[in-house]
Amino acid sequence: MTTAKEIIFYDRESGPVCFGASLLGDEAATQSFLQDLFRVELSWVWQSERVRPVAPGGSQLPEKRSPTLLDEHSASVFLEDALERDVDGYGRFLAVFGVDTNAVPSITDESSLKAALTQFSRTEEGPIRIVIVQIGDSVLEHIFVPHKRIEPVERLFEAWGINESAIKWKLSYKTLFLARLESLFKLA
Repeated sequence: MTTAKEIIFYDRESGPVCFGASLLGDEAATQSFLQDLFRVELSWVWQSERVRPVAPGGSQLPEKRSPTLLDEHSASVFLEDALERDVDGYGRFLAVFGVDTNAVPSITDESSLKAALTQFSRTEEGPIRIVIVQIGDSVLEHIFVPHKRIEPVERLFEAWGINESAIKWKLSYKTLFLARLESLFKLA
């Protein structure tokens, strides 16, 4: 179980809301995060991209990882992506999508993923149910969810200690600026 300590809630009237919480702080936290994901009834897809160069002799990971199924077989590769650091000590851009199980084949296609993200951002409906983003230079992950969360997402929030009483700051969604879901994924 990964327990977030300081939580920021970014609210808006329509469209997914965002919670800022530290979930991938180190290797142990990231492994716990993976275990939490695999305990709920969603399927997982991730993509990542190196934003800055790694130190000389550093990682052999690809610059960009296209949407990839995240399961017990690919977890070690995900862990490498999540823990890679650049010359300034920042992580990769990393996005994890919790999706309805029957949607996995289409979500691993980049254009279908973008269409599903657009639908999620406009209607707060599936097949995407949660988006977790690590922005390399941020100490908090950004967790985008609909106002009305489904049970598997509620179970994740419970495991992560994200609840009303744990929220330290409530801010307007627009204060996310370039970290808004729509900006991160260039949604129209």
